[in-house]
Amino acid sequence: MPVQGTRKDFPTIFGRQELRGAHRTIAQYVCDQPWKSLTQSAAEIGEATGVSASTVVRFAQAVGFSGLPELQRALASQAPDILRARESIERVRYASEQLGLEHAKTSYDVFRKVIDREHENLEKTASLVTADQFEAVVSRVINAESLYVLGLRGSRALAVQLAVGMRYVRSGVTLLDNTGDDLPSQLTSVTSKDALCAFSYSPYASKTVKVAKAFKSLGGAVVTLTDAPTSPMASLADETIVTHNPVWFSSTTAGSGAVVNALVYAVAARTRGEVRKQVDKARRLVAELEEFELDSMQNLLGIIDGYGRTVSDGR
Repeated sequence: MPVQGTRKDFPTIFGRQELRGAHRTIAQYVCDQPWKSLTQSAAEIGEATGVSASTVVRFAQAVGFSGLPELQRALASQAPDILRARESIERVRYASEQLGLEHAKTSYDVFRKVIDREHENLEKTASLVTADQFEAVVSRVINAESLYVLGLRGSRALAVQLAVGMRYVRSGVTLLDNTGDDLPSQLTSVTSKDALCAFSYSPYASKTVKVAKAFKSLGGAVVTLTDAPTSPMASLADETIVTHNPVWFSSTTAGSGAVVNALVYAVAARTRGEVRKQVDKARRLVAELEEFELDSMQNLLGIIDGYGRTVSDGR
């Protein structure tokens, strides 16, 4: 049963007991501010609700969890389905509050506020990513026989950015596509030598977690770029990079975009020979394509097939 007096947002999380006093206030806040409460610290929630950080921790324990992080993971597992219906309104309102858009007098004021906020995102992301974490992720990407990339909903742009960049510096890159719910068939070739790089930002897509679990069941390694150490993917992945990514209309902020670019450049720096092969192949294909009018898929397939025979013949 939900906490009495709150919206029925997280009905299975808070248990059956009726909460009172400070605990009821915290529960109400979590239901009213789902975006914020999933990533805030105990001190931040305490400040917002007028209680101490220790009271927030005791609240989490009172409803059956070891502490706030475990409670936030449980909330995050339910959040996608709960928040989807209110997603647009909540995101616009939160973004407006964070950027102070209601005080902007001109479009250029908005531009400056967004730029200033993105500078903050970059600085906070830089402070979150350690050398060991980044090197571990780069090694996973380089050592994978095939690299699969997944980003759903707002994370799609980041996934495309990473997949396109990686195709210039290594072979065997597959961008997983959720069109037509055909994800299972795209994983049939996965082996223990492969790696998945998955983007997971609030509101977390449950299908991303399911794909990651399926990938691991096939023996592959999982790398995630996410927005909090409490996200559903963080506890599942072999390697995790947390970027500062405040709620926005998509997951493509300066911080997360910069990490994607850095991964591509870092892989290129450590695999110079492979990069040269990939770039030469791309140049060769571009030169071939410019000589033909591609009026059908058959023309394109013929060019690629011809290039493959040329390479195999040593020319």
